[in-house]
Amino acid sequence: MGVLIEIVRAPDQEHRYLICPGNTYSGRSSCKFVNLARACTKFHGQWTGGTSTAIAEKIYEDFIAAANAGAEAEYFKSIRVTTYHNDANRREVYLPRKVEQQAAEPEVLPVAQAVDGAWRYVPENGFKKGMRDWTYSGAFVDSYGEPRAIQISGPTKRDVVLKLFGSQFPPFLVEFVKTFPLAAPGNVPKAPEPEREYEPTPAEVASIAPMTLDEWHSTPSETAKRRFLFDWKFKVAFDKMVVIEETKKAEAAAKKQREDEKAKLDKMREEYRRKDAEEAAKGAR
Repeated sequence: MGVLIEIVRAPDQEHRYLICPGNTYSGRSSCKFVNLARACTKFHGQWTGGTSTAIAEKIYEDFIAAANAGAEAEYFKSIRVTTYHNDANRREVYLPRKVEQQAAEPEVLPVAQAVDGAWRYVPENGFKKGMRDWTYSGAFVDSYGEPRAIQISGPTKRDVVLKLFGSQFPPFLVEFVKTFPLAAPGNVPKAPEPEREYEPTPAEVASIAPMTLDEWHSTPSETAKRRFLFDWKFKVAFDKMVVIEETKKAEAAAKKQREDEKAKLDKMREEYRRKDAEEAAKGAR
């Protein structure tokens, strides 16, 4: 499928499309203005632009550069490469590309930690930002006397640094990183302090109602585990429930012990009464 090359602000609006006869481009002079009908062609029964995308991109770049340099008229700055459609407003624009708002580059610290745990300075040279990615290029001679080329790419400079310092393969990359100077102790980032668990006040603890057994059994296991670890209110309610249930169990056990002891004593009393009655019967004879 081909494309259209349109000079939007061309003086002759009827003939504002550029083509290269034979679809062969040999410089700006090989292009000529035509109307829409001559700029199109049929492909598998559908109308499409008559210029290949590769040639159209080269024409676009050359005319933009020439117009910016003053070698072509100002109106050539309005050049665009689009899909075909009868309605110019409904054509998809290939060139110029939409300028997308780029996300801010994440911060790159002057030092980084290698796979051996050592902190070393990030090299200042060797990084290059391309159209899409960052690339780091370096070279050295390894411990076996072999020359090694290093090239690492990533969407951001920090990604490249993380790959450079954090990769264990190939092995010579680890050796290469060891050639970077060790960071001074004062430049090594401090480890973040561990997150402290929230400590509720006694009043807050007292305000939490104990959980019921029904609530506990109706809570899915994974949800209960997560809430027990991260929701202090859930944990306090659970702990209070445990105390209540353990108290109930202790009271029930104590009650049963008392009942068992009473039954044992009653049995012993009954035995003595039976023996006393038998002795009394013998004496009456």
